[in-house]
Amino acid sequence: MIQVTLLVPNLEDSGDDLWFLGIGNILRYIWAAVSLYLDIINLFLLCLELYRVRRL
Repeated sequence: MIQVTLLVPNLEDSGDDLWFLGIGNILRYIWAAVSLYLDIINLFLLCLELYRVRRL
């Protein structure tokens, strides 16, 4: 599993840093969706492989 970490700046400096936090949240949601999609594909391929082995 690849871990992606985003550096979040200190939020007490100014309100201008909040946009970066928003982009970080969006990227985290996109990354979660992509990894879930890949997990579903891997599960499907595993079931296909098990089905093929069982038929032999």
